[in-house]
Amino acid sequence: MKRRNNSESLRDVNAWMVTFSDLLTLLLTFFVLLLSMSTMDNKKIKEIFSFFPGAVGPLEMGSSGEIERIYVLPPKSLAAEGTGLIKLAEEVRGRIAADAGEMRKRKGPKFYSRLNQFASEEGLEVTLRPDQINLRMQGSLLFDSGSARLSPEGEDLIMRLCSVLDRDGHKLSVEGHADDRPIHTGLYPSNWELSLARAVKVVRYMVERGGINPKRLSAVGYGSTRPLFPNDTKEHRFLNRRVEIVIKR
Repeated sequence: MKRRNNSESLRDVNAWMVTFSDLLTLLLTFFVLLLSMSTMDNKKIKEIFSFFPGAVGPLEMGSSGEIERIYVLPPKSLAAEGTGLIKLAEEVRGRIAADAGEMRKRKGPKFYSRLNQFASEEGLEVTLRPDQINLRMQGSLLFDSGSARLSPEGEDLIMRLCSVLDRDGHKLSVEGHADDRPIHTGLYPSNWELSLARAVKVVRYMVERGGINPKRLSAVGYGSTRPLFPNDTKEHRFLNRRVEIVIKR
């Protein structure tokens, strides 16, 4: 008799599990019915989630390592009735792009200031244009006459320049220019080959010794087709023999 009473008590203690299981089953059935009655547009879902990598992503870090921008989609806006998620994500991405443009503009003057200081110390010429910065170096600073081999002084100058350029990720185009005096050597049949060979030599030195990313660089040889001055005097020809580094902004 005592054993039967213990068994009945145990059943009474666990009786709540039956009710709890029934409740879970009803809830599961309810959600299955909701899902079955809803219309799911897979294309629209993919379109919505495609905005999240640009709208909610890594933090923008400043040069000093401090956080400059934090972008978070506001939960209340997302939960509000009638809120367009795609429109909201596009607005956030637009603000991110605008702020990124402002940061690039702020960095531009700093980079130009460093480059201008370097040019002043080295006796070079810097020209600021809307879409690029031109750094002009006379050919005699880098090469001997009729040669595309960098002089020791030219190597030192390029190395010091790389220490300035390496801090920035702009595209760099190295342009070789010559005067109109014809050249006929075994290596360089004309000024075209000489000007291009000089540009290529500078590019290779910037990559191999200066550590500049080669994807940022290109080499162009213009020969005597783009003189700064008419080739009518010795001084003008001297100024036309040059290497220019065009820094794309």
